[in-house]
Amino acid sequence: ICLNLSNDIFIPGLPSRSLYRERTILALCNRFNLHLMDSLIWNNPSKPPAPIQWASIQRVQLHTAFEYIYWFTNSPAHVKADNRRVLLPHTDTHQRLIARGGEHTARTACDHAYRIRPGSFRHPTAGRIPRNLLTVSHNCSDSRQYRADARRLNLPIHGALQPLAIPTFLIKFLSEPDDLVVDPFGGSCTTAKAAEQLCRRWIVSEFILEYMRGAAERFRTEPGFSIHPAMTQVR
Repeated sequence: ICLNLSNDIFIPGLPSRSLYRERTILALCNRFNLHLMDSLIWNNPSKPPAPIQWASIQRVQLHTAFEYIYWFTNSPAHVKADNRRVLLPHTDTHQRLIARGGEHTARTACDHAYRIRPGSFRHPTAGRIPRNLLTVSHNCSDSRQYRADARRLNLPIHGALQPLAIPTFLIKFLSEPDDLVVDPFGGSCTTAKAAEQLCRRWIVSEFILEYMRGAAERFRTEPGFSIHPAMTQVR
C-alpha cells in the first residue's frame, strides 16, 4: 500500500503542524497489522508557496517543498519490491571512479560507521540504487494534456494532480508485469495510466464522475478503449 499524504495540514488557527500523518501511520499498523516499509519524500520543485498565512504573511514558517509517500505491507518478508527495476544511470563522477579502479586509499567516516577500503566501488554495475527522495515536478506533459482535455470537455480539473513519474516509479519498484494495481481514489487516473503503460492490470474508483470522464481521455488511444455512451453526456 502506498499512501501520499499532504505536509500542509496545520492546527486550526495555529502555525503548528497537525500530527495526523503520525496518527494515521500508527492506526494503520496497530489496527490492521500493517508494517511501515519506508517513508519516501516527494520533493516537488513546482509546488506553490504554502502555508501562505504562516510563511508569507506571519513569516513564522518556511514554505513546504515536499510531501510524504508511505509504503506499507502486511508481509515484509514477501514483498515483490526490487530496486533493480528502478536503477538510475551512474553519475559521471562514479563512472570515473570505476574507470580508475575504485578507491585507492583506506578511510572511515561518520565515527567509523562507514569504512572505505582500497578497491571499493571498482566493479561496474547496472546502475545506482535510487534514494528515497523523489524530486519530480507536478507540472509534467501528461498533467498538461489532462488539463487541456478537461477544459475542452468543459469539465472540472482535479485539484491535486500527481505527475506520471511518481506512480510509474512506485509501480515499477513494487510490482511485476501483469500484477493488479488498485487505486480507490482514482482522481485523474494517473496511477491507472502508469499501470497501463507498464503492462499491469488495474482497477480504479472515483467518487466524482466528472473527474473520471476527464481522465478517460488519457486512454482513448490505448488498444481496446471504449466508453459507455452515458459517460459522453457528463458535464
